[in-house]
Amino acid sequence: MPDADKFMDEMRMSPAEWQFVVFGHTVHCFAEPGAHSPPGCVYNPKAARRAFKLMHDWLDEAFENKSQS
Repeated sequence: MPDADKFMDEMRMSPAEWQFVVFGHTVHCFAEPGAHSPPGCVYNPKAARRAFKLMHDWLDEAFENKSQS
């Protein structure tokens, strides 16, 4: 992740609420169940569950005060 520090420095200057999450021992395509092209694209069910939970938690929080149509 050669550009991670640069990205985080840029985000720190932004008023946006953000977080940077790294899943260890996980590679690209980790959330795609059919992915199996090692070494760079491999499904990881544990990381996928964690990522989807984080995403859903963030969406729930982001939209908790929005009225439903």
